[in-house]
Amino acid sequence: AAAIKQQIRILRLFAGLSPLIPLVFLGLLVVYGRKSRFDLLRWVGLPSLVGGLVGSLPVLAYQGAVSALLTAGPMSEVPAGVRAEFTRAFGVLLAEVFNPMAIEAAIVAALGIGIIVFGIVRARQAASAK
Repeated sequence: AAAIKQQIRILRLFAGLSPLIPLVFLGLLVVYGRKSRFDLLRWVGLPSLVGGLVGSLPVLAYQGAVSALLTAGPMSEVPAGVRAEFTRAFGVLLAEVFNPMAIEAAIVAALGIGIIVFGIVRARQAASAK
């Protein structure tokens, strides 16, 4: 039991540090995109947009995947009424997990689009000023 508690403590520590991973990657993008402001906006905006879109994929696919897995797997021997109710309840539980993920993915994608549009507008302004 002590070993399991220690493993859970380690997992909690790593889970607490997990928000630093995207920040490290963003820092690397900033370092590599420092040639000009427009390159920086492109280097940060496009990965943010793609990250937001990729982050929304599990949200869009979880309901169908969970239903298929439960119906074909562990719940295949259970009566249809119980299976349907269990699948619905499990979907409600997973919605509590995936709904914040959908909001986060939408915000990241919107920020990516905003950064890209801002970079394009600034590049056109700089080109017209010359």
